[in-house]
Amino acid sequence: MTAPHIRQRLLLVAVGLIALGFASWLYWDYLRDPGSLWRDLYHDRNTHLSRGMALALDIRDLNPLAYLLDATAIVVWPPLHAIFLSVVMSVFGVNSALGLVPGLCGWILMTLCVWQISRKVNDGETAGIVAGSVALIFTVASPALRFLSADVMLEGLGAGLSAANLLIFIYLSKYPSRKYLTRLLALGLTLLFFTKFNYWLILVFSLLISCASGIRIGDILSSSNRAAILSAARSFLRNPVTFLAVVLFAVMLGLAASGPASLDLFGRTLVFRASQWVVIPYGLLVVSACHVWRKNRDVLERSLPEIAVTILGWHAVPVLLWFLVPEAITSFLWFVGPTHWGAQAHYNPASALQFQWWGFAHGFHVAPWSAALALALALPGGISLFSRGMGSRAVAVFAAVSAVAVVMHPQQQWRFQATSLFAVWICAGAGAALFIRQLRRPALAAVRIPVAIAAVAGLLAAHALATPDRGDVGKVAIRRSWAPRDTALAAAYLPFVRNDAVVGVVTTFGFSDLFAWTLRESCQCHADIDQAPLIATSTQAEAREAMAGWLATTRAGRIVFIDAPAPYPLPGAGDLKARLAGMDAMIATSGLFERETADIKVSPATIQIWRRKSERPVPPPRRRFLFIGSLAFVLGGIAVGELLMARRRSGKFPLQQRPDRPPAK
Repeated sequence: MTAPHIRQRLLLVAVGLIALGFASWLYWDYLRDPGSLWRDLYHDRNTHLSRGMALALDIRDLNPLAYLLDATAIVVWPPLHAIFLSVVMSVFGVNSALGLVPGLCGWILMTLCVWQISRKVNDGETAGIVAGSVALIFTVASPALRFLSADVMLEGLGAGLSAANLLIFIYLSKYPSRKYLTRLLALGLTLLFFTKFNYWLILVFSLLISCASGIRIGDILSSSNRAAILSAARSFLRNPVTFLAVVLFAVMLGLAASGPASLDLFGRTLVFRASQWVVIPYGLLVVSACHVWRKNRDVLERSLPEIAVTILGWHAVPVLLWFLVPEAITSFLWFVGPTHWGAQAHYNPASALQFQWWGFAHGFHVAPWSAALALALALPGGISLFSRGMGSRAVAVFAAVSAVAVVMHPQQQWRFQATSLFAVWICAGAGAALFIRQLRRPALAAVRIPVAIAAVAGLLAAHALATPDRGDVGKVAIRRSWAPRDTALAAAYLPFVRNDAVVGVVTTFGFSDLFAWTLRESCQCHADIDQAPLIATSTQAEAREAMAGWLATTRAGRIVFIDAPAPYPLPGAGDLKARLAGMDAMIATSGLFERETADIKVSPATIQIWRRKSERPVPPPRRRFLFIGSLAFVLGGIAVGELLMARRRSGKFPLQQRPDRPPAK
C-alpha cells in the first residue's frame, strides 16, 4: 500500500473518531437530563418513539404478524426508523434513551461521507484534504444539525443515508463496471425511501438530472433495444388485467368526486372510500407489469442497460410492493404534494426564502457570518463541481434541488434543511480548494500548503470560539426549553395505570403519542392507549357526542383525564380547551367509572384517574382494512410469484431474439 493510501485511511479513521466522540458527547448530554428533550406534547418524536417501542415489544413477544401490522399502521412515515429502533431495543431493552441511536448513527455516517465525498470530487491530495476539512468544520460545528440528530427524529438517519447514496453514486460513476456498486446504490435508495419519502424523492430527482445531463438515450439504447421495450409496453397495455385496473381507477375517481359511499350488505354497512380502495386497481397494475416482465424477461434484460435492470430488481420492486399497503399511495401523494400545508395557512415564496435563510444563518451555523461564508464558498465550488464528472455534478445538483425544494415546500419548517445541508458544505469545501489551487504558480507554490493550513486552522478556531444563541438554535431544532416537561406529567399518572392492559386518555388539548410510549416503557409491556377522538370535532356538541360514544365502547380499565392548555394553537382546531371543557363531568354521569384519586396538580395540568365500575365491553375484532389488506396481500403474492417464475425461465424468448447477441445466461 502506498504512502498516500495509508494517509487517506489514517485521516478517515481520525474523522470517524471525531464523529464518534461528538456523538458520544451528545448522547451523554441527553442522559444527564432526559426530560429536557420531552417538552412538546404534539411533537412527532413521540410517535416515532412509540412506534419503535411497539415493534420492539412485538419482537420480544415473537409475534411476526403483530410486527407487520404495527410496521404498516402508520403509512405517512415509512417504517425504517422504527425498525432500526426496534432492533436496538430488542437487544438493549425498551428504553426511551435508546431512541437517539438511529439519528446519531446517521449523523456519524453523514460526517464520514462528507469527508470521503470531498476527497473524491476534488483533484489532488492537498485539494481533497482542504475541501474535506472545510466541509467537516461546517458540518460538525452546526448546532441545530447536532440537536436534530440527537433526537428521536428522522433527520439524522435521513442525512446519513442521503450522503451514503451520493458517495456510492460517485464511486459508481468512476467505476461503472463494478456491479456490486449498482446493487449498493439500489439498496441504499430503498433504505432512503423507507426512511422518508421526500428525502428519497429529492435525491432520486437529483441523480436523474445528473445522469440525464451527460447521457443521451441513443447512447444507451439502440433502435432494436427500443423496439423490444416498446413491444413489451404494448403487451402491458393490451393485457386484460391492465384494462380492468384502468376501469377500477375510473370508478375510484368517481367515488372520490362524490365522497364516501355506503352499502348495506347482510345487515352490515360497508363504507367505500377511494383513498382506501385505490390499492386494488394499483395492485392489478403491479400484477400485470410483473406478468409482462415474466413473459419478456430475457429480451428486456438484454435490451435495458444492466444498471437499469439491477435498479428495477433491488429498488423499484420493494417500492412498488410498499404501495400495496392500504392508503400508502394516497398518503405518499399527499405527503410529497402541494397540499401538505401543515401549520401554514398561506404560502409566499419570498417569505419562505427569508424564513429559511434565518434558520440557515442562526440555527445551522454558529453565526450569520459563518452562513455567509459557507454560501460564498459554495457558489463557486458548486459551479466547479457541476462542470466536472457525473459524480461531482450530482453533489452540486443535489444541493441546488434541495434548496429549491425546501423553499418551495408549502409547509415551512427549518428542520427540512437538515438532510441536505451537508451537500452545501461539500460545495463550500470545493470552493475553498479552488482558492488554494490558485496558488499553484511557481512563485506561490512554496506558500500554498502553509496558507492552506492557516486558512483551515483559522476557520476551525473561529467556529470553536463562536457562541451561538441557544434560544435561536433551540427554535430551529424544535427544542422548547421554556415549556413544562412532559415526563413530569407522565410520572404523575403512571403509578395508577401501569398494570392496565388498556388505558383510556381524555385531554383538553387533543391527541399525543406521549401516553403510549411512557406507559409501554413503564410497564415493559404492549399496553394499549385508547384516546378519546375529540380532536376532530369542531363544536362542543360534536365533542360531547363523540365523548358519549367513546365512553360506551372503550375497553379501558382506567381513564386518565388531563385538564391542561394546549402547548400551542393547532391550525384549524380553534379553542380546544373551551370546546372540550366538562368532559370529566361526562365521565362521572356515564355511570361506568368512578373517581379513584383527588385532583393531581402538575403545573399547568390537573389530572384525575377514573376506575371502571362495570365489566368491560367485548373487544371488537380488528376489521380495519382487513378485506382490502387481504386483497392487496394476495395481489402482492401473485406479483412476487410472477417475478420468481421469471427467474426460473429456461431461455425461450417470447419476443424476437436479437441476432447480434447470445442468449442471456
